Amino acid sequence: MQKLVVIGNGMAGFACLEQIRQRDHNFEITIFGDERRANYDRKVLPSVLAGVKSPGDIALNDLNWYQDNGILTRLGVRVTRLDRQRRLVVDEDGGSTAYDRLILATGARPWLPPLPGLERENVYTLRTLDDALSILQLLRGGMRAAVIGGGVLGVETACALQAHDCDVTLVQLADRLMERQLPAVASRYLQRRMESRGIRVLLGTETQSLIGGGRVEGLRFVSGEVLPADVVIIAAGIRPEVELALHAGLEVGRGVVVNDNMETSAQDVSAAGGCTEHRGRTFGLGDAIQEQARALAAAITGDRGPAFTGVVPVTRLRLPGIEIVSAGGVDDAGIETLEYEDQAETYKKLFLRDNRLLGFVLACDISDEPRYLDWLRHGTDLGALRRQLLSPRSLEETALT
Repeated sequence: MQKLVVIGNGMAGFACLEQIRQRDHNFEITIFGDERRANYDRKVLPSVLAGVKSPGDIALNDLNWYQDNGILTRLGVRVTRLDRQRRLVVDEDGGSTAYDRLILATGARPWLPPLPGLERENVYTLRTLDDALSILQLLRGGMRAAVIGGGVLGVETACALQAHDCDVTLVQLADRLMERQLPAVASRYLQRRMESRGIRVLLGTETQSLIGGGRVEGLRFVSGEVLPADVVIIAAGIRPEVELALHAGLEVGRGVVVNDNMETSAQDVSAAGGCTEHRGRTFGLGDAIQEQARALAAAITGDRGPAFTGVVPVTRLRLPGIEIVSAGGVDDAGIETLEYEDQAETYKKLFLRDNRLLGFVLACDISDEPRYLDWLRHGTDLGALRRQLLSPRSLEETALT
């Protein structure tokens, strides 16, 4: 049997194993994971932080799953080096594991802005279940909490902290929340909803340092203003985890560069998930994982299809009283836009070129998401539906022939 080693027991590593085991294969499989836990859904960690879900609720499998499927686990063991010449994976315990085929599923890591004071106590990121549980143990009503970063994770984290009756401030460097996914109108809707829950939102605000003694006591902004804080969560974005690939001499851009079969620049090494770069694009949590896993499993088991050609990026924010969907390209440059807003704060914005949908944003009422997403993914010619695009009937009624 060939020896297959998977580095990374996150959502991508698990998806690859699920796809491989559904095919005829001749692999003896070993998986390494930095965490001692079985696999879980990282996308919903803010729900754990909010107390809405338990660790058991977000588990994708248990430890018995690996044994039942004949997979050797090295959980809680970090891989430190790849010896490509001898085809060995070297771990922090000094051990080495041979491979014939290798899958990198190392994911992404939180990006930490270069701020003095990050080493102080009560400063966290939210990337693992242990992060969420550590923060939960700390929280108490009235605690002053600051979240640095106004993207999806920052917004979800701020709302999760507010659920514990914390005094929450979200600090955003850009001039609006979720600036990569939302136009100004939708971002203002989101800001109003957050502020109605008692969350303070500071836009266009640059943090200079984290202040305090051994424990964080607040943020100092470039303006000189100081924001008192008992706990600080950094949610300033993620970066693909490429260190192993880089030191092993694999082609790396922003992520580990892969082709449509999820193969890296080394013939015996594949990659999937948040660590990858495909056709110049990197991927966040959940984006494209299943499609990448299918293409990778097909390739390493001897079938060159289906190939991975990319996916439509979709961002969903669904919190109590806040529902937003952003999909595809949401840049106005050189394209046609259609926009709708009413007093109930229902908002729609469509981005089109040559009668085809390139992207859309929905806020408050997101019931039209399935039909817009279908049109977007299939490149449907919408010329005959121009008058209905902002209030489309069901796809069955408007089917194009």
